[in-house]
Amino acid sequence: MSKFKYMLMNFMSGRYGPDELYNFFFVLYFVLFVINIFVRSPIISLLMLFLLIYSFFRVFSRNLSARQRERAKYLLLKNKVTKKFRQTKERRRDKTHVYKNCPHCKATIRFPRKKGKHSAVCPRCKKDFKVRVWF
Repeated sequence: MSKFKYMLMNFMSGRYGPDELYNFFFVLYFVLFVINIFVRSPIISLLMLFLLIYSFFRVFSRNLSARQRERAKYLLLKNKVTKKFRQTKERRRDKTHVYKNCPHCKATIRFPRKKGKHSAVCPRCKKDFKVRVWF
C-alpha cells in the first residue's frame, strides 16, 4: 500500500489538486445527477459530463496560476452571494433598527425603529429624503 501511496504522491506533485471550486463542482454534479434520475434529460447529462471532465482537468492541471485565478474569481462571487444572505439574516434579527435605501444613490441606511415620518441625510450622497417607518 505504501508503494501505491508513494506513486500517487509522485504523480500529484506539481499539480493543482482539489480546492473549493472542485468541491462546488462535485456538489453541483451530484445535484444534477439526482435531478437527472427523475428528468432523464440529455442536456443535463452533457452538462454533468462537462463538469466531470473540467473538474478532473483542474485537479490534474500543472498551470497553477490559471487555476488560482479561477479559484479567486469563484471565491469573489461566493463571498458576494453569502454576504447578501448574511446581511439579510442579521437585519431580520435586529429588532431595534429599520433598514431603508436612499432613493438617490441606493445606499442602505439604518434607522431606529420609531413609528412615523423621519427626515434623513444620506451619508454617501448628502441628499435629504423622507423615511416612513410603519412598525
